[in-house]
Amino acid sequence: MYKVILFDIDGVLIRLPKYFSSVLEGNGYKDAANILDEYYTGGNNNSCLIGKSDPLISIKPYLDRIGWEFTPNEYFKQQYEYESGYADHFLLQKITAMRSNGLVCMTATDQDALRSKFLLDNLN
Repeated sequence: MYKVILFDIDGVLIRLPKYFSSVLEGNGYKDAANILDEYYTGGNNNSCLIGKSDPLISIKPYLDRIGWEFTPNEYFKQQYEYESGYADHFLLQKITAMRSNGLVCMTATDQDALRSKFLLDNLN
């Protein structure tokens, strides 16, 4: 019999006090929270989650609307670095211990390929 524990990323392994878009808004990007929320809750993000669209292309019109002066790649890099600062390292250590005791621990979350790679490379 297999014993498997599934973990979600957002709200479980990463616990943000506020979304990165709110941080951007605080840094002068007018209406960033509402505009980027359009992308993440509908927009083209859904097709990115299933691999049918490239997030670097899909997010660009939204970034243009907030006046983002850098590349989409730089946006995601900054977002992911911000988010990884709120990783629950205590829980990640517990997961490492559970894995060493033979439990299979996996994420059950919807992430686009870009964020998945970042999470795997940086949070193991």
